[in-house]
Amino acid sequence: AKKLQNEVNELQSQLDAQRSSIFNDLRTTYSAAQAREQLMQSQMTGANKQMTVLVKYNALKKEADANTQLYTALYQRIREVAIAAETKSSSIRIVDRARVLNSPTRPKRLQYMGFGVLAGLIGGLVLAFLLEGLDTRIRTPEDIKNCLGAGSVSVMPVFGRDARFALVQPGMKLLPRKAQEDSGTFLLDRPNSPEAEALRGIYTAVRLSWRNSGGAARVLMITSALPGEGKTTLSVNLALALAQHGSTCIVDADLRRQGVASMLGVCADHGLGEVLAGTMNMDEAFVPHVSVPGLSVLPAGAVPDDPGTLIASNAMADLVGKLRQRFEFVVIDSPPILPVADARSISALVDGILMIGRSGVTTRANMKRAVEMLREVRSAPVLEYVLNAAEYPTAGYSYYKYGYGKIPAGAG
Repeated sequence: AKKLQNEVNELQSQLDAQRSSIFNDLRTTYSAAQAREQLMQSQMTGANKQMTVLVKYNALKKEADANTQLYTALYQRIREVAIAAETKSSSIRIVDRARVLNSPTRPKRLQYMGFGVLAGLIGGLVLAFLLEGLDTRIRTPEDIKNCLGAGSVSVMPVFGRDARFALVQPGMKLLPRKAQEDSGTFLLDRPNSPEAEALRGIYTAVRLSWRNSGGAARVLMITSALPGEGKTTLSVNLALALAQHGSTCIVDADLRRQGVASMLGVCADHGLGEVLAGTMNMDEAFVPHVSVPGLSVLPAGAVPDDPGTLIASNAMADLVGKLRQRFEFVVIDSPPILPVADARSISALVDGILMIGRSGVTTRANMKRAVEMLREVRSAPVLEYVLNAAEYPTAGYSYYKYGYGKIPAGAG
């Protein structure tokens, strides 16, 4: 058994040696084959590069040959044209030498300038008419009359922050306004100013309208088509004018954007909103004006959650009836007509309406639509239309402001 085992071990060692020898031969053969493969790959890469260069060379050579042929053909053609031009006979002969003219033939400056001026005038006229047709904003009383068919339109001149200049005398130059003329209560601060005289004209027109209607109109609503057209300023000053002739109450019915109390300089934490809500008595909400004894102010008060419902309620109608019995004149500063429906609700409770339009801001369409909405609810009649912030007040206002005696000599 040992002998056989030794033979097995010997055979196994010989087998392992043979196997190792075979593996070494295979590894050596594989390494040699891999080296030959890399060498062939590098040779193929070099051959590809040479082929690419050869292709580029052939393309450039063909392009150079084509350019050479084209150049040769063009040069030959040019030579042929030059020879033909030299051999061609000419029938031109010089008769006289040209002279320099005294004036240039072109351009004809005077004629062109005349055409330019004429074209500018015609273009300016066409542009002016075009802009006039496209501009729908009201600027003059005639615009309101043509738009609404109104018979009477009052004019309130521009003043305060809106006016950079004021007329000193008719026909004289413009001078800057003073800084203290920016107050909203111009009837008290500047009683002889053009805007104060214009307001007195509006007051007179309203009183005449009341007289023509039988004298029953005592509750006046002042409104406009959109915000920012000057209705609050006009309401305050008209109430001041009416207070000089009888007991007057001004009501700030614009619960969303109150401004009467601040313009009159009174402090009011409560007012119309509390009265309509039933949390305060009407007599407790009044705020007297110190400078004008005959004027009582009913401010807007705290802003309610639903102002439109309060204005359209029966409490508003009862309040207007009580004010009619207590005061001789009642001025209601209402919200604008187009954004909210409050003014339309109030318009059926008053005796007359004063419609405000701002020059250069209010459009004809907005003014016309506001009047149509008032007619739809069968409101009180519009007593007067007012063109606010007119840029050119009438000359008569300057006479009132500076006196007849100050008119310079020679003025008509």
